[in-house]
This record gives sequence, C-alpha cells and structure tokens, in this order.
Amino acid sequence: MSSFKKIVVENTNEFYAKIEEAKQQASNVFVLFTGAGDPSWCGDCNRAHPVIEKVMKEATDSVLVECPCEREAYRDKQNFVYRKDNKIKLTCVPT
Repeated sequence: MSSFKKIVVENTNEFYAKIEEAKQQASNVFVLFTGAGDPSWCGDCNRAHPVIEKVMKEATDSVLVECPCEREAYRDKQNFVYRKDNKIKLTCVPT
C-alpha cells in the first residue's frame, strides 16, 4: 500500500491554487467536497470518509484535495462559491 498526500482547502478563495499545488506533487489529483467538521454535519460524508481513505491509501502517486464545506454556506444554493463556479457546479456533498 502506498501513502497519499492530502491538501485541505482552508477557504474557497484558495481552491485553484491548491489544485495547482497538488498537480506539482503527483500525477493523480482527486478532489473531495465534503461537509466540514469532525464529525461532519453531513451523515453521508461521515459514512464515505473511511471508504475514501482506504481507496486513497491504495492509490499510487496521488493527492487528495479536500474541500470542507460549512453547512450554512453550502445550503445557500444561489451564492455558495462552489455551486456558482462554472467548472465545479457542486450540487451535493460528498462529491
């Protein structure tokens, strides 16, 4: 099993810079949009987390860019930055 690197996006303004950083570190870049918190406010995210961690540990030359979404910001369907971004178009978490 290989280990993988994880980069956490602390705020939405740094998203694209973190993606570029990840591209410099590995050939495979995976992005995870998840509910913020430990445990997360999102039940599906809590159930998915162990599976994602297991799969990522088996991935080679990979970086996981994790984007925790605050509950209230995520629920604002008109204004949440990841929902409005033309490249991302986030509709649900976990994604």
